[in-house]
Amino acid sequence: MPNPIPSTNEELTTIKLARLSTHKSQAYGAHVLADGDVLATALLSLVLFVLLGPQFVNLGAPGLAIAQVTSFALPALAISRMRTGHFAAVGLVAFPGLTLIGTVLIATTLWIWLVHWIAPIGMHWASAEQNAALEATFALPSRPLWQSLLFFAVVPAVCEELLHRGLILPALSKRIGPVFGVLAGAVLFGLSHFNLARLLPTAVLGLAAGSLRLRTGSLWPAMVLHALYNSSLLVASQVGWFPPASFALPAALGTLAGALLVWQTNPVRV
Repeated sequence: MPNPIPSTNEELTTIKLARLSTHKSQAYGAHVLADGDVLATALLSLVLFVLLGPQFVNLGAPGLAIAQVTSFALPALAISRMRTGHFAAVGLVAFPGLTLIGTVLIATTLWIWLVHWIAPIGMHWASAEQNAALEATFALPSRPLWQSLLFFAVVPAVCEELLHRGLILPALSKRIGPVFGVLAGAVLFGLSHFNLARLLPTAVLGLAAGSLRLRTGSLWPAMVLHALYNSSLLVASQVGWFPPASFALPAALGTLAGALLVWQTNPVRV
């Protein structure tokens, strides 16, 4: 009968490596793209957006949406399909249903305390031109609300999540660990918007989305979070009412409650 207790350092090392491998499989998904594929696809996305963005900008909001789909979403989906035969490598897999409740709670409260506590810091850092550009982002021309939500909330959320949390984050987490991977991915996400006024709020959104991605093993909750976050800001802007500062603390507690619910309903540990 074999001895169940490891008797050598070599056996202990083997067991630790096996546990680490299982942990990584849970956190990053069973199919992780090679670093070279991720780097090449990310660079391709950047080049495509630089080249296509100016070409489609004259089409207005639909043109921007086309540029994002073409530059961010399609390359990530294509490399996942080519290398694995499916889209699990970018996180398009099922997740526990109760996770959606926590995700919605996070999304509908996160933006409130970011507006009052975090955004003013970035606006203080930014130049007058960058602050004006941020205000212009929400001063959208008159159009049906559904169009604003589609072109400025849903499409950017789906496309940016496929690139940042679907493609790049698993590679970062595999290379430098989940904690530093989420942190690095959040900073990269903030910097990718090229505006100091947006850097901190966007990075915090990236932290939340990245944590959801690794905790659940799925990209869908991060997409929902991002889309609802964008939608909340757009609706508040178009209605012309933002919650007062007294709402910030209750909103932060709501975000915490949503995070705890997500953590409790998902077995994956980061």
